[in-house]
Amino acid sequence: KAPTNVPSFNPSKQPSDSPSVHPSLSPSVGPSSKPSFVPSIVPTERSRIERVTDALSANGYQGSSADPDVFNWITQTDTWDNASSDYDWVERYVLTKLYDDLDGPNWSRSDDWKSTTVWHCEWWKITCDSSGSVTKVSFSQNNGLSGTFPMDLIALTSMTELAISEENSLVPGATIPAAITQLSNLEFLAVQNVGITEIGNEIEQMSSLTRLNINRNQFGTFPTGLYGIGNQLTMLEMIGSMNSATIPTGINAFTKLLRWDLYGAKLVGEIPSEFGEITSLTYLRMGLNHFQNTIPTIIGQLSNLNQLYWTGGGNAYQKMIGPIPAEIINLTNLKSINLMNNALTGTIPPLPTSLTSCVLGSNNFIDTTNGGTLCGF
Repeated sequence: KAPTNVPSFNPSKQPSDSPSVHPSLSPSVGPSSKPSFVPSIVPTERSRIERVTDALSANGYQGSSADPDVFNWITQTDTWDNASSDYDWVERYVLTKLYDDLDGPNWSRSDDWKSTTVWHCEWWKITCDSSGSVTKVSFSQNNGLSGTFPMDLIALTSMTELAISEENSLVPGATIPAAITQLSNLEFLAVQNVGITEIGNEIEQMSSLTRLNINRNQFGTFPTGLYGIGNQLTMLEMIGSMNSATIPTGINAFTKLLRWDLYGAKLVGEIPSEFGEITSLTYLRMGLNHFQNTIPTIIGQLSNLNQLYWTGGGNAYQKMIGPIPAEIINLTNLKSINLMNNALTGTIPPLPTSLTSCVLGSNNFIDTTNGGTLCGF
């Protein structure tokens, strides 16, 4: 069949030059003098109680779980009202509870704590970042803290540093309080002379912790619970903390440790060979312990060591004996060494040429030639 010059489908009507329905010149329904919807309640600014309640609810406080005394103080007594966000109320609540639970009224110093007019970032020993979030709480020595750390601390999600010092009755005969070990964002913790006697696996919850100060506590045995965070610790201070404990095996768990201070820790026994595997160390202080032994040759394996301090004390139990190991020459990054006041003997071996500070006096060497003027000979 031959193609046609017209389409097979023809519209039933020709298009019109005007719309099928003419628009009206006026609306079909006249405007009302009143809006079609009238809210039953005119919105108003949230009250202080509502703001605090909303903030706490958004951060895990449900129903009556908030401390009523703290809540009432913030909503009824406190007059500070310059919150940039609801989270400001959470931080103010937590710090107020910390003050109450640790017997704040009897602290030696508590400048501006629970002040009704002062921003909590300006309370004594509180540090905040540029956005106004609490990043550090640091109490001075012997401030009179007494009581129990509140679990509410976990709400301080921006806090990276916490320091408590010389409060030897705060947690007697106990581990680090659970309120602290739950702080997974904490990077630095100092619990110095607070009565801690052991550290268990609970510290593994502190997944961001890199620097730990447990000086002047009374551990009966070496706290092997620390091995669980050995792959994250870069600083460990244990001054005066052991009570005739030995260094156990497994010490090579500290794979990232840069600074280790064991001065006066009262450690006894042998130093395990695994000690030489902590090659990340740049600073080591071992003086005033009770090893009563020679400096081990494995010291030469600590190839990144920059500072070595192994001084002796006033009695025989605090002095190292025998010669300085010849392996000391392998410490090619060593800048400073202090082995004074021990009972070291023999000939001072060749020392690393990297040394800029050397103290070897008050020992029993028979040949100090290699010490030279740098080491005071």
